[in-house]
Amino acid sequence: MALLGVGMGLLASLEAGIIFVPTGQVRSAAERVGLPPTEADAVTDAYASAQLDGLKAAILTTGAITLAGFLVTPNLPTGRAGGARPADTAVPTGTRPTP
Repeated sequence: MALLGVGMGLLASLEAGIIFVPTGQVRSAAERVGLPPTEADAVTDAYASAQLDGLKAAILTTGAITLAGFLVTPNLPTGRAGGARPADTAVPTGTRPTP
């Protein structure tokens, strides 16, 4: 049941921001539940590996979203709308632009 409490605390922390439970707390929770030292080590190692896998997946996903954004936005305007015209396209005063 102690491991369930750690998991519920982690879920509450994720709502406010990304906070990982340190592996030391995972190990002590596994020992409090009464797991043998070898199983506590296995749980701790699996948790540490899952943390790294999660971070790698998050970084890769962020990079993929960024690249996808660059691919779908190549034709965005580069200048300001309604800004000053360049000197060669300025309309002389007193004349009407041709449609």
